[in-house]
Amino acid sequence: MTGPSSESDGLWELGLRSYRGDDLAGARTWWTRAAELGHSDAMNELGRLAKNGGDLSTARTWYQRAADHGNSDAMFNLGLTAQQSGDLAGARIWYRRAADLGDTDSMRALGLFAMQNGEDDVALDWWSRAAALGDADSMTAIELYAAHLGDADTWRQRAGEAMFKFGARAAASGDRDTALGWYRRAADQGIGMAMYGVAVMAEQDGDRFTARTWFQRGVDLGDDASLLCMNELGRLAKEDGDLLAARTWFQRAADLGDDEATREPRELPTVEVDSGPSPASPVVPAQVSGSVETATSLGVATNTAGSVPSSVTAPTGRASDIAAEAVDISDPFQRSVSLSESAEALAADGDGPDAREVANRARGTADTIADPANRTEALARAAEALAAAGDEPAARKAANRAHYTANTINDPAQRRDARLRVASVLGGIAAGRSSARQPQG
Repeated sequence: MTGPSSESDGLWELGLRSYRGDDLAGARTWWTRAAELGHSDAMNELGRLAKNGGDLSTARTWYQRAADHGNSDAMFNLGLTAQQSGDLAGARIWYRRAADLGDTDSMRALGLFAMQNGEDDVALDWWSRAAALGDADSMTAIELYAAHLGDADTWRQRAGEAMFKFGARAAASGDRDTALGWYRRAADQGIGMAMYGVAVMAEQDGDRFTARTWFQRGVDLGDDASLLCMNELGRLAKEDGDLLAARTWFQRAADLGDDEATREPRELPTVEVDSGPSPASPVVPAQVSGSVETATSLGVATNTAGSVPSSVTAPTGRASDIAAEAVDISDPFQRSVSLSESAEALAADGDGPDAREVANRARGTADTIADPANRTEALARAAEALAAAGDEPAARKAANRAHYTANTINDPAQRRDARLRVASVLGGIAAGRSSARQPQG
């Protein structure tokens, strides 16, 4: 944490230069001057120098001063010093204070305490929080500890979910290699969305065989990613000219309740069959109710009747004011994003009904956006808002719409990023929490 003045920052930097040049006396001098001006990082480093010199009393004094300024590193050091002195209760207090400020070392330490007390779930929760913030040591701890538990399957699932989140975070920051590594590790733990992520990256690298393999594994797993993987296999078959296989995959997705799957087969030309229904060309009903064309023209049956979503009811309470304000935003992308952000704020305040109303309006607005990249992002944000509002079915539907829209993006890099973004959102919904959002340029 920085101090209150540019002067203290300058003194801090001079201390760093001295320290890197092995001039500890010079570093102590500069940091003391910075500390006198309120620079908490300088206070923390003076504490570390004192501890390394064997003066624990002075170390604690400097750590305490830095902690009083809100420095999480100093709080961790106070916890570590207390632990090394045998004061485990005091160590937990300081680790918890630092962890609440996002210190991953403290989260990892709290996980270790929990493990030693036999609190497996608590340990995993702390390590998962640290891993989600980029702490690879915590992720390794999860993997190693899971191997020693009696209920290894449950831990493997939860560890896999944490690995997927770690990969999604790396993907959002542009670190593709790290993301792929974590996706593979999560896929090996049986996480379908991670299999989807590995497949998307394989296709991006031009390895369609590996992509198909991972999409097929996602289908075989039968979890939340299976419908996405079915549609991806249908898309690949369609691109390869194998229309019967494409129709079969889209049919399977539709039979399992994916009403979005009916969109893809519309682009497929009719395939002539010599006699009788082919196993790859299922029998379809003559009519599908609602506004969707007949199943014959679609070339695919659907068990959702292709119904048109019912009209949104008039908003009430706080939702009315938010909806009225949003009307003044002319750009539909910005309007949809604004509505999603408002919905998440309502959900955080515990106003679920209004949050769901506003989030549904965000989803409806997103569908009017012409640019597919912006439409994908707006739908993804609406899905996050719906998840935050507690409407998981609607959240999943919005995320699936985002997935199909992402596949219409022409630019390969944008399409890749959009698909990984949607995979992250769907993974968050499956895990019962909204995934981290990518910053928009």
